[in-house]
Amino acid sequence: MVFSQLELEETKKIRKYINHLEKNDIFPDTEGAEKFVYIKSGFVFLKYKKTPAIKNSSYEFRKRKHVNDDLIKLGVNTPKIRMAYVDKKENQVEVQLEAPGRVLYYRNEKNAIRFAYSHKYRNCVKKCELKDLSTYLKKKVGEFVADYCIDMQKQLKNATKGQFVKFLRDYKTISNYGINIDYHGENILYSDEKGFYFIDIDENIRESRKQDGDALLVNEIINMIGGFLSFKEIMPEKKVEIIKKNNYTIFKMLFDALKTTNYKITDGEFERLKQEVVAACGYSQRDVLLRELEINRDFKNKMR
Repeated sequence: MVFSQLELEETKKIRKYINHLEKNDIFPDTEGAEKFVYIKSGFVFLKYKKTPAIKNSSYEFRKRKHVNDDLIKLGVNTPKIRMAYVDKKENQVEVQLEAPGRVLYYRNEKNAIRFAYSHKYRNCVKKCELKDLSTYLKKKVGEFVADYCIDMQKQLKNATKGQFVKFLRDYKTISNYGINIDYHGENILYSDEKGFYFIDIDENIRESRKQDGDALLVNEIINMIGGFLSFKEIMPEKKVEIIKKNNYTIFKMLFDALKTTNYKITDGEFERLKQEVVAACGYSQRDVLLRELEINRDFKNKMR
C-alpha cells in the first residue's frame, strides 16, 4: 500500500498524540457509555472502555471501516475513520478525522457538566452527576447549557434549506443501509459552512431497519430536535420558553425541506407527525388549544 504525503503527515501527528495519551493521565473531552473521547489537532481518539459488558474483542475495526467507507462513498457527511490501535493498557482506540461544527446540544449529564466546567465552573468536574451537585451549581450548569442550546438554535435558524435537505437525505441513506441511528444532539454536529455531520455511527447492519418507513425516520428526527429541552428541569424558565419557540421555527424549516426530498408520508402519518412536533416543543394542552390555528396553518400540506 502506497501512502500519500498527507497521509504520512497525518500518521506522524497521530503517533505523536498516541504517545502523549499513553504517557499522561489525560481527562477526556467527552464521554459516552462505551468510550472516552479525546480531540486533538484535527483528530478524534475514541478509547473504548473495558467493562464486563463491553469486551475489547467486540470491536471490529475492519467492519467499522468498511461501513464508514461505504457511507462516505454514498455521499453521507460523516468523518473518515483513519486507523485503530491497541494501547499499552490493551485499550482499543479508534482514530477519526475531526468533523466540522459543534454538537447540537448536550444530552449526557457528564458531558453537560464537563462543558460547563471547561468554560467557567471549574469545581463542577469533581462531581460528574447532577444529583451530586449543589443547588447553586445545578442552576449554573442549567443556565450554561440553556445558553448553548439557544446559540445553536440561532445557527440552525440561519441554516439554508439545502443543508436541511442534505441532512434529511443523509439520514435516510444511513437508515436504508440498515443502520439504526442513535438520534440525539451529541451525535449530530452542525457548522455554518459544512452543514450537518453524523458521528458515532453504528457498524451493525439490520435488515429490518431497511424496511422502516419514512414517517418513522421523520419521527426520530422530531424527537432528536426535541432533545434541546433535555435539561429543562434545571434551565431558567424564560430560556426554556425561548428554546420551545426556537424548536417550533426549526420544525417549520425541517418540514419545508421535506417537500423537496423523496420521503413518502401519508395524510394520516402527517397528522400524527404534527402531534409529535407539538409534544417535542414542550407545549401543554392549553398551549395546543391556543395555537391550534397557527399549527394547522404552519404545517398544512408541507409534505405535498
